[in-house]
Amino acid sequence: MNMNIGLMVAVALSAFAACGQGLTPAGKARVQEKEKPTKELTPEEIEQNRARGAAFRKAIADKGGWVSVSMAGPAIKLIDATSKGWAMEGLEAVKANLDRFGLCPSEAVRKSLAGDAIAEGRAAAKDASGVVMIVDSTEDAPLMTAYPEEHLALVNMTVLSKDVSSGVRQDRVEKLTWRAIGHLVGCGAPDGYTCVMKPLRNMAELDAMPNKFIHPASFFKARPYFDMCGVTPARKGTYEAACQQGWAPAPTNDVQKAIWDKVHAVPATPMKIEFDPKKGR
Repeated sequence: MNMNIGLMVAVALSAFAACGQGLTPAGKARVQEKEKPTKELTPEEIEQNRARGAAFRKAIADKGGWVSVSMAGPAIKLIDATSKGWAMEGLEAVKANLDRFGLCPSEAVRKSLAGDAIAEGRAAAKDASGVVMIVDSTEDAPLMTAYPEEHLALVNMTVLSKDVSSGVRQDRVEKLTWRAIGHLVGCGAPDGYTCVMKPLRNMAELDAMPNKFIHPASFFKARPYFDMCGVTPARKGTYEAACQQGWAPAPTNDVQKAIWDKVHAVPATPMKIEFDPKKGR
């Protein structure tokens, strides 16, 4: 795991923990411990903290400062194709968490179907890394149908919204949309966490699930899938690290220019490998 993916995982895990979702009792205890009031610092401790902060800022400046790039490539499309538009609030919440994870672009839109849902979903998936479409269907139709090889999943609003409040309906839209995404991009259920990718036997178990999205430990395993789709994740790091990893923008100051030249310079004494005919080709 390189620094960028590690940073994104840390940010996503922080967001996950902040919601109090998917944590074991020990994890919740650690969060509560961090939330306890801290002791008042002495003047000496304050000065030490300032010195450490100044040293850290100088170290980052010496490495060219922070740089970042945004996500790019085919997006995950979340489509509310229902007649009443009941799914949009839930889809926008899913998009917000996808954006927070920084692994792939996403969009949430409302769309009126002019024909067959599967045919229109396939058309939408041609320039997407995945499509989850919430549709009106019949009560005897499946709650969710996934077509992973076609990057398409359909979620049945008629079934998920029957005899429930608007709040429960939105929770179900979020959980089922995330489950659909997980099936499309190859996410499994992580060990030790309550995740929407856990096996479920009925709607009651879905409603009892405390968290509403895929745990970051599981979702970030989908990186190879997004790489195949041509998706570039969000990245952040020092300019030096960006140069070493090959995604740095052009330098904008003398410090960055010096780092760029150093990283891309031809070695003064390049390594030579002599061919040994005894070893063959």
